[in-house]
Amino acid sequence: MSLSELTRRLADFGFTGAAITDHNAFGYDTRNPLHLQCAKKCRKDYGVELYSGMEISCEDSFEEWGGPKEKEVHVGAIFLDSRNRKIQRMVKEQQQSRAVRAELMIGKIKGRGWNIISFDEMTDMYPNITLMHIARHVTDQKGNSVDAKEFLENHFLQGGDCYAPKNLVPVQEAIELIVEAGAIPVFNHPLTTLGFDLFESSFELAADRYVAMGLQAIEGYTKKIPPAWSRWIMKYDLDHGLRTFGGSDTHKSKDPTIYVRNVLDIIYGTSKNASFRQRLERQG
Repeated sequence: MSLSELTRRLADFGFTGAAITDHNAFGYDTRNPLHLQCAKKCRKDYGVELYSGMEISCEDSFEEWGGPKEKEVHVGAIFLDSRNRKIQRMVKEQQQSRAVRAELMIGKIKGRGWNIISFDEMTDMYPNITLMHIARHVTDQKGNSVDAKEFLENHFLQGGDCYAPKNLVPVQEAIELIVEAGAIPVFNHPLTTLGFDLFESSFELAADRYVAMGLQAIEGYTKKIPPAWSRWIMKYDLDHGLRTFGGSDTHKSKDPTIYVRNVLDIIYGTSKNASFRQRLERQG
Protein backbone atom coordinates (compact mmCIF):
# COMPACT_ATOMS: atom_id res chain seq x y z
CA MET A 1 0.00 0.00 0.00
CA SER A 2 1.00 3.61 -0.47
CA LEU A 3 1.67 5.77 2.56
CA SER A 4 -1.62 7.65 2.04
CA GLU A 5 -3.62 4.42 1.65
CA LEU A 6 -2.12 2.93 4.79
CA THR A 7 -2.92 6.11 6.71
CA ARG A 8 -6.52 6.09 5.48
CA ARG A 9 -6.86 2.54 6.75
CA LEU A 10 -5.52 3.61 10.14
CA ALA A 11 -8.11 6.39 10.26
CA ASP A 12 -10.88 3.90 9.48
CA PHE A 13 -9.83 1.93 12.52
CA GLY A 14 -9.83 4.99 14.76
CA PHE A 15 -6.08 5.50 15.20
CA THR A 16 -4.93 9.09 15.70
CA GLY A 17 -1.24 8.53 15.04
CA ALA A 18 1.31 6.01 13.83
CA ALA A 19 5.04 5.64 13.37
CA ILE A 20 5.67 4.28 9.87
CA THR A 21 8.74 2.03 9.82
CA ASP A 22 10.63 0.00 7.25
CA HIS A 23 13.57 -2.40 7.43
CA ASN A 24 16.75 -0.34 7.77
CA ALA A 25 14.97 2.60 6.09
CA PHE A 26 12.44 5.28 6.95
CA GLY A 27 8.86 4.36 6.11
CA TYR A 28 7.99 8.03 6.62
CA ASP A 29 10.90 10.37 5.96
CA THR A 30 10.61 14.00 7.02
CA ARG A 31 13.27 14.93 4.43
CA ASN A 32 11.03 13.73 1.62
CA PRO A 33 8.72 16.51 0.25
CA LEU A 34 6.17 13.96 -0.98
CA HIS A 35 6.05 12.33 2.46
CA LEU A 36 5.56 15.74 4.09
CA GLN A 37 2.69 16.52 1.72
CA CYS A 38 1.11 13.18 2.54
CA ALA A 39 1.51 13.79 6.29
CA LYS A 40 -0.15 17.22 5.98
CA LYS A 41 -3.07 15.75 4.04
CA CYS A 42 -3.44 12.87 6.52
CA ARG A 43 -3.50 15.29 9.42
CA LYS A 44 -6.11 17.49 7.73
CA ASP A 45 -8.36 14.85 6.10
CA TYR A 46 -8.09 11.93 8.52
CA GLY A 47 -6.85 13.36 11.81
CA VAL A 48 -3.90 10.95 11.78
CA GLU A 49 -0.46 12.19 12.75
CA LEU A 50 2.53 10.44 11.13
CA TYR A 51 5.86 9.87 12.85
CA SER A 52 9.10 8.53 11.44
CA GLY A 53 10.70 5.32 12.57
CA MET A 54 12.71 2.33 11.49
CA GLU A 55 13.14 -1.40 12.09
CA ILE A 56 16.83 -2.24 12.37
CA SER A 57 17.95 -5.76 11.50
CA CYS A 58 20.21 -6.96 14.32
CA GLU A 59 21.99 -10.11 15.39
CA ASP A 60 22.12 -12.02 18.68
CA SER A 61 22.70 -15.55 19.96
CA PHE A 62 20.14 -17.57 21.94
CA GLU A 63 22.37 -20.64 22.16
CA GLU A 64 22.67 -20.42 25.95
CA TRP A 65 18.86 -20.85 26.22
CA GLY A 66 18.67 -23.77 23.80
CA GLY A 67 18.03 -21.59 20.76
CA PRO A 68 20.03 -20.86 17.61
CA LYS A 69 23.62 -19.66 17.78
CA GLU A 70 22.90 -16.92 15.26
CA LYS A 71 19.50 -15.23 15.32
CA GLU A 72 18.13 -12.17 13.56
CA VAL A 73 16.46 -9.74 15.98
CA HIS A 74 14.48 -6.68 14.91
CA VAL A 75 14.84 -3.55 17.04
CA GLY A 76 12.33 -0.79 16.37
CA ALA A 77 13.27 2.89 16.54
CA ILE A 78 10.15 4.98 17.18
CA PHE A 79 9.98 8.80 16.84
CA LEU A 80 13.33 8.69 15.08
CA ASP A 81 14.65 11.92 13.55
CA SER A 82 15.45 11.14 9.91
CA ARG A 83 17.92 14.05 9.86
CA ASN A 84 20.24 12.35 12.35
CA ARG A 85 23.61 11.90 10.62
CA LYS A 86 24.60 8.67 12.37
CA ILE A 87 21.27 7.07 11.47
CA GLN A 88 21.65 8.24 7.87
CA ARG A 89 25.12 6.69 7.73
CA MET A 90 23.83 3.36 9.08
CA VAL A 91 20.96 3.35 6.56
CA LYS A 92 23.38 4.01 3.70
CA GLU A 93 25.62 1.14 4.81
CA GLN A 94 22.65 -1.21 5.14
CA GLN A 95 21.27 -0.31 1.70
CA GLN A 96 24.68 -0.80 0.11
CA SER A 97 25.03 -4.21 1.76
CA ARG A 98 21.53 -5.13 0.57
CA ALA A 99 22.56 -4.41 -3.00
CA VAL A 100 25.74 -6.49 -2.62
CA ARG A 101 23.69 -9.34 -1.17
CA ALA A 102 21.18 -9.20 -4.03
CA GLU A 103 23.99 -9.35 -6.60
CA LEU A 104 25.52 -12.38 -4.87
CA MET A 105 22.18 -14.19 -4.77
CA ILE A 106 21.45 -13.48 -8.43
CA GLY A 107 24.86 -14.96 -9.27
CA LYS A 108 24.08 -18.08 -7.23
CA ILE A 109 20.69 -18.47 -8.93
CA LYS A 110 22.35 -18.43 -12.36
CA GLY A 111 25.04 -20.80 -11.13
CA ARG A 112 22.37 -23.34 -10.10
CA GLY A 113 20.88 -23.36 -13.60
CA TRP A 114 17.89 -21.04 -13.28
CA ASN A 115 17.34 -17.94 -15.38
CA ILE A 116 16.94 -14.43 -14.00
CA ILE A 117 17.34 -10.85 -15.19
CA SER A 118 20.66 -9.14 -14.54
CA PHE A 119 21.50 -7.29 -11.35
CA ASP A 120 21.64 -3.97 -13.27
CA GLU A 121 18.12 -4.57 -14.63
CA MET A 122 16.94 -5.40 -11.12
CA THR A 123 18.35 -2.18 -9.64
CA ASP A 124 16.67 -0.16 -12.40
CA MET A 125 13.32 -1.68 -11.42
CA TYR A 126 13.59 -1.56 -7.60
CA PRO A 127 15.38 1.07 -5.48
CA ASN A 128 15.55 -1.43 -2.57
CA ILE A 129 15.71 -5.02 -3.80
CA THR A 130 13.90 -7.55 -1.59
CA LEU A 131 14.03 -11.34 -1.68
CA MET A 132 10.53 -11.45 -3.18
CA HIS A 133 11.58 -9.05 -5.94
CA ILE A 134 14.36 -11.47 -6.86
CA ALA A 135 12.18 -14.57 -6.63
CA ARG A 136 9.52 -13.11 -8.91
CA HIS A 137 12.03 -12.90 -11.78
CA VAL A 138 13.30 -16.48 -11.58
CA THR A 139 12.39 -18.89 -14.41
CA ASP A 140 13.43 -22.47 -15.07
CA GLN A 141 15.54 -23.65 -18.02
CA LYS A 142 12.43 -23.73 -20.24
CA GLY A 143 11.49 -20.16 -19.34
CA ASN A 144 8.61 -21.12 -17.04
CA SER A 145 7.97 -18.96 -13.99
CA VAL A 146 8.51 -20.52 -10.57
CA ASP A 147 6.35 -20.12 -7.48
CA ALA A 148 8.09 -17.07 -5.98
CA LYS A 149 7.14 -17.71 -2.34
CA GLU A 150 8.11 -21.38 -2.55
CA PHE A 151 11.38 -20.58 -4.31
CA LEU A 152 12.22 -17.97 -1.68
CA GLU A 153 11.58 -20.38 1.18
CA ASN A 154 13.49 -23.26 -0.42
CA HIS A 155 16.55 -21.40 -1.72
CA PHE A 156 16.96 -17.92 -0.14
CA LEU A 157 16.69 -18.54 3.59
CA GLN A 158 19.63 -19.50 5.78
CA GLY A 159 20.83 -22.95 4.74
CA GLY A 160 19.44 -22.60 1.21
CA ASP A 161 21.68 -23.03 -1.83
CA CYS A 162 21.19 -19.39 -2.95
CA TYR A 163 21.49 -17.81 0.49
CA ALA A 164 23.82 -14.88 1.11
CA PRO A 165 24.38 -13.50 4.64
CA LYS A 166 22.83 -10.22 5.76
CA ASN A 167 24.73 -7.31 7.25
CA LEU A 168 23.28 -7.40 10.78
CA VAL A 169 23.94 -4.85 13.53
CA PRO A 170 24.66 -6.06 17.10
CA VAL A 171 21.61 -5.42 19.29
CA GLN A 172 23.53 -3.31 21.81
CA GLU A 173 24.96 -1.12 19.05
CA ALA A 174 21.48 -0.56 17.61
CA ILE A 175 19.91 0.30 20.97
CA GLU A 176 22.69 2.75 21.83
CA LEU A 177 22.39 4.39 18.41
CA ILE A 178 18.61 4.77 18.78
CA VAL A 179 18.85 6.25 22.28
CA GLU A 180 21.61 8.64 21.20
CA ALA A 181 19.35 9.80 18.35
CA GLY A 182 16.60 10.65 20.85
CA ALA A 183 14.24 7.86 19.79
CA ILE A 184 12.64 4.93 21.62
CA PRO A 185 14.23 1.47 21.12
CA VAL A 186 11.68 -1.37 20.93
CA PHE A 187 12.10 -5.15 21.04
CA ASN A 188 9.91 -5.99 18.05
CA HIS A 189 7.65 -9.09 17.83
CA PRO A 190 9.44 -11.15 20.51
CA LEU A 191 7.20 -14.18 19.88
CA THR A 192 8.12 -14.31 16.19
CA THR A 193 11.79 -13.82 17.05
CA LEU A 194 12.03 -16.42 19.82
CA GLY A 195 9.48 -18.85 18.39
CA PHE A 196 6.74 -20.67 20.28
CA ASP A 197 9.15 -23.29 21.67
CA LEU A 198 11.57 -20.74 23.16
CA PHE A 199 9.21 -17.91 24.13
CA GLU A 200 7.93 -19.28 27.44
CA SER A 201 11.37 -20.20 28.75
CA SER A 202 13.41 -17.33 27.31
CA PHE A 203 11.29 -14.21 26.80
CA GLU A 204 12.17 -12.65 30.14
CA LEU A 205 15.83 -13.64 29.79
CA ALA A 206 16.04 -11.90 26.42
CA ALA A 207 14.09 -8.88 27.66
CA ASP A 208 16.31 -8.56 30.73
CA ARG A 209 19.39 -8.59 28.49
CA TYR A 210 18.01 -5.83 26.28
CA VAL A 211 16.74 -3.71 29.18
CA ALA A 212 20.30 -3.72 30.54
CA MET A 213 21.38 -2.35 27.14
CA GLY A 214 18.87 0.52 27.32
CA LEU A 215 15.68 -0.96 25.85
CA GLN A 216 12.62 1.23 26.54
CA ALA A 217 9.68 -0.67 25.03
CA ILE A 218 8.50 -4.08 23.83
CA GLU A 219 6.05 -4.80 21.04
CA GLY A 220 3.23 -6.51 22.91
CA TYR A 221 0.48 -6.11 20.32
CA THR A 222 1.08 -7.83 16.98
CA LYS A 223 -1.02 -9.58 14.34
CA LYS A 224 -0.02 -13.02 15.68
CA ILE A 225 0.55 -13.04 19.43
CA PRO A 226 -2.03 -14.88 21.60
CA PRO A 227 -3.80 -12.67 24.20
CA ALA A 228 -2.30 -14.47 27.21
CA TRP A 229 1.26 -13.89 26.01
CA SER A 230 0.50 -10.29 25.08
CA ARG A 231 -0.67 -9.67 28.66
CA TRP A 232 2.52 -11.34 29.90
CA ILE A 233 4.58 -8.83 27.91
CA MET A 234 2.47 -5.93 29.23
CA LYS A 235 3.00 -7.10 32.82
CA TYR A 236 6.75 -7.36 32.22
CA ASP A 237 6.72 -3.82 30.81
CA LEU A 238 4.83 -2.46 33.83
CA ASP A 239 7.18 -4.21 36.26
CA HIS A 240 10.27 -2.81 34.50
CA GLY A 241 9.07 0.71 33.65
CA LEU A 242 8.84 0.03 29.92
CA ARG A 243 6.20 1.02 27.37
CA THR A 244 4.14 -1.52 25.45
CA PHE A 245 4.02 -0.81 21.71
CA GLY A 246 1.97 -2.37 18.94
CA GLY A 247 2.87 -3.05 15.32
CA SER A 248 0.89 -4.42 12.39
CA ASP A 249 4.01 -5.68 10.55
CA THR A 250 2.26 -4.80 7.30
CA HIS A 251 3.51 -6.84 4.36
CA LYS A 252 0.08 -7.44 2.80
CA SER A 253 -3.00 -5.21 2.53
CA LYS A 254 -4.96 -7.44 4.94
CA ASP A 255 -2.36 -7.20 7.73
CA PRO A 256 -3.72 -4.01 9.40
CA THR A 257 -7.15 -5.65 9.65
CA ILE A 258 -5.68 -8.80 11.20
CA TYR A 259 -3.65 -6.66 13.60
CA VAL A 260 -6.65 -4.60 14.76
CA ARG A 261 -8.78 -7.72 15.22
CA ASN A 262 -6.08 -9.29 17.41
CA VAL A 263 -5.64 -6.11 19.47
CA LEU A 264 -9.40 -5.93 20.10
CA ASP A 265 -9.47 -9.57 21.16
CA ILE A 266 -6.60 -8.91 23.57
CA ILE A 267 -8.20 -5.81 25.10
CA TYR A 268 -11.94 -6.42 24.89
CA GLY A 269 -12.57 -10.06 24.00
CA THR A 270 -14.17 -11.23 20.78
CA SER A 271 -17.70 -9.98 21.48
CA LYS A 272 -16.94 -6.44 22.70
CA ASN A 273 -16.57 -3.06 20.99
CA ALA A 274 -19.22 -3.36 18.27
CA SER A 275 -18.28 -0.12 16.46
CA PHE A 276 -14.76 -1.36 15.77
CA ARG A 277 -16.17 -4.74 14.74
CA GLN A 278 -18.32 -2.98 12.15
CA ARG A 279 -15.25 -1.19 10.81
CA LEU A 280 -13.44 -4.50 10.53
CA GLU A 281 -16.34 -6.01 8.60
CA ARG A 282 -16.35 -3.07 6.19
CA GLN A 283 -12.62 -3.62 5.66
CA GLY A 284 -13.23 -7.28 4.83
